[in-house]
Formats: sequence, C-alpha cells, structure tokens
Amino acid sequence: MRFFNRQSVVVLHRWIGLTMTLFLLSAGLTGALLAFNEELDQWLASDLYQIRIPHAAQPLSALVLHQHVNAQLAPRAELNVLQLAIPSEHALALWVTAKTNPATKLPYELGFSQIFIDPYSGRIQGQREWGEFRWSSHALMPFLYRLHYTFAIPDWGVVIMGIVALLWVIDCFAGAYLTFPKGRPFVEKWRPAWKIKTGASFHRINLDLHRASGLWLWAVLLIFAWSSVAFNLREQVYYPVMKSLLVFQKDLWNFPAQPLAKGQVILNWGQALGHSEQAMQGLAQERGFTVGQAERLFYLKEQNMYAYSVKTSLDVGEMGMSYVGINAVSGARIGYNLPSSIAAGDTITSWLYALHMGKVWGLLYRIFVCFFGLTIAGLTITGFILWWKKRQARNFLAKGRKVN
Repeated sequence: MRFFNRQSVVVLHRWIGLTMTLFLLSAGLTGALLAFNEELDQWLASDLYQIRIPHAAQPLSALVLHQHVNAQLAPRAELNVLQLAIPSEHALALWVTAKTNPATKLPYELGFSQIFIDPYSGRIQGQREWGEFRWSSHALMPFLYRLHYTFAIPDWGVVIMGIVALLWVIDCFAGAYLTFPKGRPFVEKWRPAWKIKTGASFHRINLDLHRASGLWLWAVLLIFAWSSVAFNLREQVYYPVMKSLLVFQKDLWNFPAQPLAKGQVILNWGQALGHSEQAMQGLAQERGFTVGQAERLFYLKEQNMYAYSVKTSLDVGEMGMSYVGINAVSGARIGYNLPSSIAAGDTITSWLYALHMGKVWGLLYRIFVCFFGLTIAGLTITGFILWWKKRQARNFLAKGRKVN
C-alpha cells in the first residue's frame, strides 16, 4: 500500500486539524478583533489616549519631545527610539527600555513597558505593561495581540504558534486535495464541492460549509498561514525556504557591527537624524523613489548604527518599511532595506506582512480581515464537528459488531 493515497491524506488532515483546533480558533477570533486593534485600544483605554488640544497649537517636535520624555524617565528608563511621526489628535504611545541599576548591575524593575505622552506638552500621562494578563480595559487589546501570536505561552509561545502555522500550510494543501473528485469529468464532479446545499441535513450543511469555505478562500488561507510562519519562524523556516527560491536584499538588521575606536563620539539624536535624512534622499535619487513621512530613528548599540525608517513610494500599503542605516560615528551610509522593486523576496515578504496585518486597501480590506478571522474560527468549529460526528458513527458501528 502506498503511503500517499486518499486515506492517508484524510488521516493527515484529521489529525493536523485536531492538533490546531484550539490554536486556530484563538488566532481566528483574536485576529478578527485585531483588524481594528488601534481603534478598539483607543476606545477601551481612552483615558490613556485622550488629550486636551490647545487652541491653535502644534505638537512638539520629535527631538524636543524625546528630550522631555527621557528627562521624566531618568534615571530608571529611557527611550531607545526617536519617534518621528507625532499624532495631533491623541496621545503618543512609546516603548521604554529599563536602564541598568548601578548598585545591582541588573535592569531596573519598572512595572511598565509602554508610556503615553501628551504631544503638546511632553508630559507622561499614563503607562501600562503591554501584554500582561489582567482584567482591565487598558490590558485587553495588548493581551489579545499577545494571545494571537503566542497563545499567551511564556518563552515558547512564538515557536509553538509558528509550528501550528507550518502545520496550517500543510493542511491547506491536504484539505484542497480532499475536495478533488475521483474520475472524470473532473470539473463536473468538482463543482458541488464549491456549493452549500440548502435544505439538507445539519451534517451535510456542516460538511458543505467546511469544504466550500475552504475552497473559496483557499488562496487567502495559504497567504495567512505562510505569513504566520514568516512572523513566528522567520529565521528557522521562512527565510531558508524563500531564499532557496528567491533573491533577497542583505538584511540591514544583521549587518556586521561598525568599528568603534577608542575616544570616538557617537552622534546624538539630532545629528543622526540629519545624516539619516541625507542618506535617504541620496538613496531615493539613486533608486528613483519618493520619500514621504518619516517614521522612526533607531539606535542599534551592538552594531554601532542608526536605522532610519520612512514611508516611501516603494512601500506596500500603509506600512512604512523603507530603511537606511548609517554609521553611528561618521554618519556614512552603511546599507538599506527597501520593501519592493529591488528584490523579489523582499517584495513578496512585504505583501505578506501587509496583507496579514490589514495594512492595504483601507477600511474595506480590514473589514474583510475581520470577516476572515471569523471564517477561520468557523472552519475550525465545522471541522471539529465533522470529526466528532464520524467518531460517534465509528463507535456506534464498533458497538454493533461487539453485540453481534
């Protein structure tokens, strides 16, 4: 008997589906809500986000705001990212990094990882520990985000959900194969698999819902499954597979550390921003793209490098994923990562990220992502019901054989 036959694929589909049940149910339901993560978080944690907008005033500049906040955080914490896109309608949410306690040589215990800044005054008006499990309107959306990609499992959650995503990719092909009819004419026999027979029994409608939904949304299911692998098993699985098929740019975040001689002085944030802007404009002229809103400036201490993020005409959807890196001492350009039109691997990856996170095509696509999350949950439930019904039938037949 050959290993690869219809019955072996049935068994594979069944057990992969059962293994993924709770994980995909959680990912689907949380994903439906996360399609509107920012709006829901601002509503649920409104006291953290709401500000009083002064009449005819402008938000503080990024550099001034950065200085004000670091002064308030000292000496226990600091900002390691210069936020350049400053909102004018609500508070600015920023991540903080704990400094090292000179007495213990360990990072300070802060009790929070995210702060909320009034962009007009620079005042810290709130804080929270992002992703903690606590019954609070402040904690709900961050916890759901964490639940979505780690199942709220400490340490190993990202890897576990990555393995689930990899199983999901395999199951996409197994499930599609099981809808293929035997014999010919193929198209005529396959056509019923795309339909839901109304007026039939509950079992038949449940089967049709499971099968037809999976077929109609098969390409989207595969996109979300493989992009989940990209998020959770990026280095372990995604890049090794994709780099064997496609060309990628050299990853800016993995550039070797820039040499730092004794006595050399690191550029301050203002100087680094000036050099970064020049480097990005020069890159834009070389590559023929336009530069838009500046997003962030990162200081990568281990690499002795600043990384500058902006929105450009090469971006996919709403995600500002164009980066240039400069030497933190000289300001010279080291490298760059552009999201599209340079290397096919990066272009496809940018699209996978944007599609998964609902960052393309505006509100209508986010509504679709919300609906799709519910559909994933529905596929999981209908699949479990199919298994349960067949299990009951097998048990019934087994009891009948024992009686006879």
